[in-house]
Amino acid sequence: MAGGRKHLANRSHPIRPPSLPCDEKSRLAALDGIGQSQRHIPMPDIAVDGELFHEFLMFSFSIISCGLQFLHLYRSVWWLPMSNNNYAMNFYLVDIYLVAFIGAMLSRQFVYCLFKKIVIQTLLPTSIQSFADKILRWTLLGVLSVVLLVCAIYILDGSQIVNILYLGYPASVYLILFGFRIGPFLCSTDHGPDQLKGEALHSCPSSAPAVRAEADALKADFNARMRHILFNSVLSAYYAAFIPCCFAQSFLAYDLVWATQHLLFVWLGTFTMAAAQTFPVQYVDVLHRSALHLGKWSKLEGCRSHLPTHTWHEGTVWPSGSLVKYLREIYRAEGVQTVCAEPANLAHVRFYAVFHNPGILYGTLLLLQGLLVFIQLGLLAHMGSEWWRALSLTTMLFVNYYTLFKATRDTVVSWRLSTSEKLLHSKLAAG
Repeated sequence: MAGGRKHLANRSHPIRPPSLPCDEKSRLAALDGIGQSQRHIPMPDIAVDGELFHEFLMFSFSIISCGLQFLHLYRSVWWLPMSNNNYAMNFYLVDIYLVAFIGAMLSRQFVYCLFKKIVIQTLLPTSIQSFADKILRWTLLGVLSVVLLVCAIYILDGSQIVNILYLGYPASVYLILFGFRIGPFLCSTDHGPDQLKGEALHSCPSSAPAVRAEADALKADFNARMRHILFNSVLSAYYAAFIPCCFAQSFLAYDLVWATQHLLFVWLGTFTMAAAQTFPVQYVDVLHRSALHLGKWSKLEGCRSHLPTHTWHEGTVWPSGSLVKYLREIYRAEGVQTVCAEPANLAHVRFYAVFHNPGILYGTLLLLQGLLVFIQLGLLAHMGSEWWRALSLTTMLFVNYYTLFKATRDTVVSWRLSTSEKLLHSKLAAG
């Protein structure tokens, strides 16, 4: 008898939960009702910077940061009575071709966006805008290649051959990340082949495979955007703050710690600025709604043989609290109302962990930007008589304050939305 009871305790229940009807037609109707019962609070319309303004801001911040790095390297003592220099910098030591090379690299996206907005989208008819955009991309790429090649020839004249690796190293990284596509190189809104075609939308799918497919597509789009942001921010910091140090004269003495610190400030400033623009609240809200439909599974540990379970089926929308068996493990459904994720799928776990609360992403961005501003203010407060350092910090803070405002606004809106949504779901669950 004991052996028989043990055998009965270890048996699993049928595939379909008893709460779902057995008839296929009525089962689909029930699933549709479960999918539509997921309530969403509409996101308020929050203004997003125009593409041209954002590109101008990114270009201005990068080129000014580059000029500040040259100031750190080639500053003069023009205020001394015996000084023969009437300028704040030793301009004769600056390689004009290196400045042109850096300026061409940092301005590529702004120049492309300027021609696209003013010439193509304003003057040309809609029927030929797509074709004209392709011509613009290839023309701009050709002109940029000629300019970079001419500048590189003059830069490397009399320099070590290894210096060409410094100038061309980002090209190898770009080929690894994006291949031979020219879109991500010239356009900040072209994030590569994994980007969604058109605007990211949430359709509230009623079937579990459709929910998982939507989540996978949104995850790939988010990763493509993040990859593009990281590359562009690193590229801007590389050419604006690192390349000037690489090509500094061997006899030049400068503060290596401050130059490295400036490099980190430029990278973090461009990263947070691009992230605040690329991940607006309307876009993150789409990922948040998809995460609520997806839900998550928690693996149960310890003795579980006495628990009534169902075998997980990919086509079933599981109510929250359901127990299923998957790969010899038992999982509990944890979601607002339903769960469509696959147990033990780490991609689904990460997607739900990041986007089930939209305030997590913006809170992290606000933390990074707040830490950046706090460090810069602390350095400025303890600044001595180094005027070039004070000028560098105040100039960068002027732009970082704007990004801090956007991050704070988006964080407050997303957290209040999440709080209201949780209150709504708790009322619906209570009846």
